[in-house]
Amino acid sequence: MGFARERGARALEAYPMLAEAGKQITWGEAHVGVRQVFEEAGFTEVSHPTLRRVVMRIDFPTDTSRPPTPRSR
Repeated sequence: MGFARERGARALEAYPMLAEAGKQITWGEAHVGVRQVFEEAGFTEVSHPTLRRVVMRIDFPTDTSRPPTPRSR
């Protein structure tokens, strides 16, 4: 998250899988992460578009006193 903040990101979104206790998810499904990991990092759920997927978001406070950092190429 620090990398995104330093470069002027206002927010990050993630689209993790729901990992229910006792149920299996395949390694291919988990590559997007699981909800619990994003919750622990401070993200909140903003949408639940499918039975097994959620949209998580974290907003960063805007600092208008500091100009945005130029993006490296």
